[in-house]
Amino acid sequence: MKLSLKFFTMTTVCTSLLFAGCDKDKDKDKDGEKDPLKNALVESVSALSSTIGEMATSSSYTASTSPSAVRLTKVVAPFGDDWDVNENFPDDTATGGTLISTRDWMGQQLDKNARRDNGSGVSMFARLHDSLQIFCALGIALGTEDDAIDPETKYPNNGVYDVEFTSLLIAGMEKACKMEASSMEGSDVKITVANSSGSYDKSITFEVVGGSSTQTYLMRFNGTSTNIATAELNDFGVSRTVIAYDAASKTVRLEYISGPAGDVVGADTHVSAYRMLYDAANKKGHMLSLDLNGPEPMTTTRTIYFLSTRPKTTDQKISLSMVSQYLDNPGETFGACVNADDGEIATDGLTCTATDSSLVGVEVDKDFADTFETEYDGANYDSVSPATTISFTADNIQEVAFSRN
Repeated sequence: MKLSLKFFTMTTVCTSLLFAGCDKDKDKDKDGEKDPLKNALVESVSALSSTIGEMATSSSYTASTSPSAVRLTKVVAPFGDDWDVNENFPDDTATGGTLISTRDWMGQQLDKNARRDNGSGVSMFARLHDSLQIFCALGIALGTEDDAIDPETKYPNNGVYDVEFTSLLIAGMEKACKMEASSMEGSDVKITVANSSGSYDKSITFEVVGGSSTQTYLMRFNGTSTNIATAELNDFGVSRTVIAYDAASKTVRLEYISGPAGDVVGADTHVSAYRMLYDAANKKGHMLSLDLNGPEPMTTTRTIYFLSTRPKTTDQKISLSMVSQYLDNPGETFGACVNADDGEIATDGLTCTATDSSLVGVEVDKDFADTFETEYDGANYDSVSPATTISFTADNIQEVAFSRN
């Protein structure tokens, strides 16, 4: 099927598709034509991103140089001056070896807009946005043709669609999906849609004609579950995203891995792995971050941290536990209870207690990180299948191994 790829001007434009919701009550544009935003691909990205974004938006704070607050009894090592006075962490948003404080570095980790000079995402939230951009764009492309989308299920119909990325289509993708796609203008793309199974209903493969890479997305968006899984293998290594949202419990789980294609994580290569569990109904969020290079013990790795928080609460606080080569004692576990609005430490060396605005802190597990690094093999994360699932809980988020092919 050849798509004409017209992109209609909508009466109601989604001002921020990712990390904000769209107006889903509008099916037509001002000319009465089909709205390319009304399909399962675009709507699933919007729904997931809106929920996941609550963890980023309410947990990020503005960088400043004001001093930390009260220090209390040690449970884990206190950050002390390493939190907001000493500048030991690399500024991932700048070049030239700029160093920043732990406080400001964590602010970048929780900022959905944090990006490097080359445009790549710094935080888990920015990387997640990047991994879903193409999926959203495919929805815009397929949504421009009436016969490509089933009006009842909103799924794309099975078939092969030959797509030309015209300037008009790219403008629509950039506006709706918050992406930069000018380099794709004039490209011919083949989109193949087929049925899937297991935890997914559709398989959607994206291939640039004449190119060397193919990316497959698996999806389910049925009002009960929203599942998306995708993996990519290219010249830079592998990346893999798996997201599962249960509508009944309003709980979202996700994993993201980016690393080398082989089985060695060396001094010049590293692997980033993230996990997030967010129970939106009960305002309980947990996030694990592993940024590793090796093969070395945790005393000389980059940084791992675990945080727990209650998004969208008054006086929100973040329970933080961290091990990092950039801190004064690289192998030691540091912790604090941090104010989410300004990044000030409420209690240093003591993670938060359970209140309406905070969760009890959990110590980041160095053994779990060591095992992941030791067993890492990019071949385990370079594809997805109908059997790809994630089902960890708050209790075993640092025990269950990351999902593999």
